[in-house]
Amino acid sequence: MGVSFRFLARPKWIAWTVVVAVAVVVMANLSVWQLNRLHERRDTNAEIAARANEPVVPVDSASLDGLTPDELRYRFVTAEGTYVTDGPGGGDVLIANQTVGGAPGWWVVTPLRTGSGLVVLVNRGWVPFASAVPGGSLDAFAPPAGPVYVEGLLQTTQSAVVGAEDDAMALPRLDVELLASRIGGEVAPVWLQLEVQDPAQPNGEPIPVTLPPLDDGPHLNYTGQWAIFATLTLVIYLVLVIRTAQRGGDGPGTARRASRALDTDPDLAVMCALRLAPLVEVDRLRVVTDLPPGVIDTHIAALVAGGLARRHDVAPTGWTLTPEGHTALEERLRAQLDAAGLRTAVTALYERFCALNPDVLAVVTDWQVVTSDDGTMVINDHTDAVRDAAVVARLGALGDAAGPLCDDLGALVARFGNYRHRLEVARRHVESGGYRWVDSPLIDSFHTVWFELHEHLLATLGIERGRPDPATPGVATGAGDG
Repeated sequence: MGVSFRFLARPKWIAWTVVVAVAVVVMANLSVWQLNRLHERRDTNAEIAARANEPVVPVDSASLDGLTPDELRYRFVTAEGTYVTDGPGGGDVLIANQTVGGAPGWWVVTPLRTGSGLVVLVNRGWVPFASAVPGGSLDAFAPPAGPVYVEGLLQTTQSAVVGAEDDAMALPRLDVELLASRIGGEVAPVWLQLEVQDPAQPNGEPIPVTLPPLDDGPHLNYTGQWAIFATLTLVIYLVLVIRTAQRGGDGPGTARRASRALDTDPDLAVMCALRLAPLVEVDRLRVVTDLPPGVIDTHIAALVAGGLARRHDVAPTGWTLTPEGHTALEERLRAQLDAAGLRTAVTALYERFCALNPDVLAVVTDWQVVTSDDGTMVINDHTDAVRDAAVVARLGALGDAAGPLCDDLGALVARFGNYRHRLEVARRHVESGGYRWVDSPLIDSFHTVWFELHEHLLATLGIERGRPDPATPGVATGAGDG
């Protein structure tokens, strides 16, 4: 009998072909994008190196007059003057979404009036997120009173902030034009990234922000990785097609064995995703469910019509289950698990999860904080490369231990099938230097995926957080991993 590829006309194979084609195109484009980022970084490094050879002059020097912001960028300058802490435009402004060593925080920006009357915005450095509250007192980070001498690099404005209140003291970006309009008078069109200040800050904070090293960064590695991923995806798909054709079409094999796992209807998968990650958009639901956005939209519409889901339009925005939706989901999950006779087996796997959970939480904690010389816990500034490498190695070992657990869960209940991959993706990013992939709540970091897996197990087994873990008597479920 000849080899036939007629099975490729079936809806399932058409869908997989489209998915593979899109994935290969996307990954190829990501490889090209990373290559472009590499060229951009090399160009920036060359620009910084060239500017480093130019003479160091005061920021209000006549030699800088007439230069555009782009011509001023990366110039090393000095300034002498007094920080403006009151009056129009005076005082500290917090710039959100800044990280140091993966820890979230703020930039603290303060106007400095030089002896010539020119005002330059000085990014005095970074403070931890929890240490500064917009609208609250920032006395702990107050700049020195009286004359100061500063040195640093000039930087161009970030993208414009639209819709900010006139007196807002916390902004999403460092918009020089916006802040200059508050101050009035002559304001430099660039801002100064502080490196040296005399007198120094009394308590060491804010921490001056430094430029990244003048190297290629991870872009060359990422270029190769995305190219390899695209190639492997295409090769694996072609091998699967050829082997399926050689078997005469769909037959016993990997896909058939995977189908032995308990499948989840798409609407139930969407409900689970809304339970695991409330107030999220469709893009996030796609990651959790592995469903196309159009399918997700259809099922969300049905859930909304049935009163089981709703849209939250006030920040944070996104989709979430209603109380009725939570009840309906719990009933369906319980009935599905019991009808398949899998409760005992899934419970045993949950106990394996609970045995690993304390070690995962310990790794995340050790990544975030360190013990200072006086015995207090402080935010890890990630200056101890040896210690960080040891923590990353522990995370890798936990990833190795979690992989078989995720495989066993996926073999029983299909919707658990993508957790190993997601944990491995986060781990690869961490081991490539993307340290925010350890614990950032804004991406599919290792801790974010692990927390979601815990919630998924609790929801599947109908266990409420706060009840004792079966594997660790006396410890409440989810204690410390939120």
